[in-house]
Amino acid sequence: MCCAAPLTNAVAQEPRRLATLDSIPVELATALVASGGFGGEPIILVGALPEWFTSRVVVPAEGRVLGAASLGSTVVGIYNVRSAPDVAIAELKTSLLAHGWKNPPPPFQYPGGGFRPATMLSQFNPTGPSTRATLCRDDAYLIASAAAARGGATNVTLRLAASGGPMSYTTCNPPARPEMPAGRPLYPTLYDPPISGDQAGPNACLPNYNGMASTSNYLRSTLSPEQVLEHYARQLQDSGWAPSAPALSSVGRTFTRRDSTGAPIDLTLTVAASPKGPACRDVSMQVRTPPKP
Repeated sequence: MCCAAPLTNAVAQEPRRLATLDSIPVELATALVASGGFGGEPIILVGALPEWFTSRVVVPAEGRVLGAASLGSTVVGIYNVRSAPDVAIAELKTSLLAHGWKNPPPPFQYPGGGFRPATMLSQFNPTGPSTRATLCRDDAYLIASAAAARGGATNVTLRLAASGGPMSYTTCNPPARPEMPAGRPLYPTLYDPPISGDQAGPNACLPNYNGMASTSNYLRSTLSPEQVLEHYARQLQDSGWAPSAPALSSVGRTFTRRDSTGAPIDLTLTVAASPKGPACRDVSMQVRTPPKP
């Protein structure tokens, strides 16, 4: 169990029911209402936190505790500091991790992977300043958030709740991952690069064909890829197809890894210039798995 840092400005007071509104400071009531999430009438502490709550969280010594609201195993506590919101969360998270709390497991991604927008990477792996954090410990999870308050200070809100048991799924207790559907290719998850230039670019790069079809061929040849392409190109031109101008460039690379049985899996990644526009790119990924015995 972690011990809370001294609360020099906290004054223990008797719990006050939410119904006695005239005895609750407006600043505290406003912050608690903004946090919300109670399914009934909570008990409010003014200027203090529940004793069992302070045994599980760490409040900075310079923090001024506004108070807390509790109902059953759910507690929302609020304290005030002078640091910026992102700094307050970063310092709080560092302290909690050092006192037994852990980061939640990575968010579930459906087996099979494939291409994902760059925004999903920033959601799962934020690299910039954050004013929110979720941490896990034993049978509970803690959500901390910080927001600017009056006078240049920051209000930090701590919401602690029980996980609810093994069948109650939360960020800290996600459901079991489903098995890979039979026959579905095991694509790795690849995140797109950040959008550059015109923000409307990706939509402009989408194909506008009524239908799309593809086919593959596998051959043994001593010809280089360029020579193989030229071989097929001559046949297309002879049958009335005209090459796009200017010629579109493409690059590709093949990767290999082994599955759980040791059999090789080959992945080919191809990036090509697109006829839709100079800033458009067509990206394809192909996975070849060994046949099952």
